Amino acid sequence: MADRITLVTNNRYAVSHLFSGRVPIKGFDVELIPDRNRERDEGLHHLTYDLVEMPISNYLIARDLGVPLTAIAAFPSLAFPQEGTFINKHAGIQGVDDLIGKRVGVNGFGYNPAVWLMGMLSHQYDLPVEQITWVEDYDWATAPLSPCRLPYLRSRRFTIEQATELPKRLEAGEIDAIILPAVGMPQSDNVGRLFPDFVGEIRKYVEATGLFPMNTVIAMKEESVRAHPGLAEAVADAHREAWRIYEKEASDDSKHSQIPVGELRAMGLLPRPEGPSAWRKEVREMVHYCYERGLIRRLVEPEELFVAQ
Repeated sequence: MADRITLVTNNRYAVSHLFSGRVPIKGFDVELIPDRNRERDEGLHHLTYDLVEMPISNYLIARDLGVPLTAIAAFPSLAFPQEGTFINKHAGIQGVDDLIGKRVGVNGFGYNPAVWLMGMLSHQYDLPVEQITWVEDYDWATAPLSPCRLPYLRSRRFTIEQATELPKRLEAGEIDAIILPAVGMPQSDNVGRLFPDFVGEIRKYVEATGLFPMNTVIAMKEESVRAHPGLAEAVADAHREAWRIYEKEASDDSKHSQIPVGELRAMGLLPRPEGPSAWRKEVREMVHYCYERGLIRRLVEPEELFVAQ
């Protein structure tokens, strides 16, 4: 029997075909462990598992800090941060420019959707993000997707405060806006979207850049790379096959994150290209966004971050 391998990941989108057994990871006995946040935390901080799905900014920060992880070309989740950005309706925010001088909540300054959106605000909207006060949730219990437990840098170019229970603070008007996972939070008399037509806003972004932001990547212990030759390729191959099935069979009205799959097809984002062209541009963009925010100390080429295949 082949060695048993542990892979922590979410049972959603294309990856559901791995959990169902429809797409095997050939040549290896892989135990798929549903990610309940704590597993990801253990995989990142204690290297408990062979492979772990994690936000790509978390991976880049961990690599920069010397954590012995490397990535494989498998991206279980793709998502746009415009989907999960909300405002307090009484904060005087009618559009992006009104964020200047405001207090914006993030699940950690290096939180993946926040890093993507900060980069977009800088490059697509020419917004001086240094003139925003960033309020980060420092409590892992309430912000489990944050890399806050990693001792990463916070550039003094940015004003960063700390608080907890940020959605409640947005509702109460204690902060002016918040960047959440794509599922967001309920709208109310006090809370609405920064981008009411977020699909239209995303469409404009895609037309300008051609990018489909990566939310997560599969990271692998370097020890496991050495111990299990061929494992990285097998996992990447299984993800590619699962994506082929997902792209072919998902109905137009099903949702990928909060966006109908039909919209993604109309934007030219599905089906995804294969090979490095399927991920290199997005990875490079995120590397630059992390570097610009001061989250990592040096620029690296995307190929340096992945197991050679």
